[in-house]
Amino acid sequence: MPKEQSIAMMMSSTLTAGYRRAMVSGVCDRGALFFVCFCLIACAGRLSAAGQSTGVLLPDGTEFVSWEQPLQFAKTYFVDNRNPRASDSNPGTQGLPF
Repeated sequence: MPKEQSIAMMMSSTLTAGYRRAMVSGVCDRGALFFVCFCLIACAGRLSAAGQSTGVLLPDGTEFVSWEQPLQFAKTYFVDNRNPRASDSNPGTQGLPF
């Protein structure tokens, strides 16, 4: 093999190794950045849930308070089409499902 070819191959392998190192460190940096962002978002979510603040301000600077209340269900209905005692006229209890 001529000397120029061996030098070219050596340079090529050195550049490839350097490129791989740069890519690996770039991936590690992106992974670390993703982890930090994820932690910050998770902490921010916990803080806003703890204070129950919406974080939305009205034009005058006061906080927007929603008038909607979370749903609270008073009764559970049971539906079981494979139960031989199921009927549309039943009360929907576990013993007598719809």
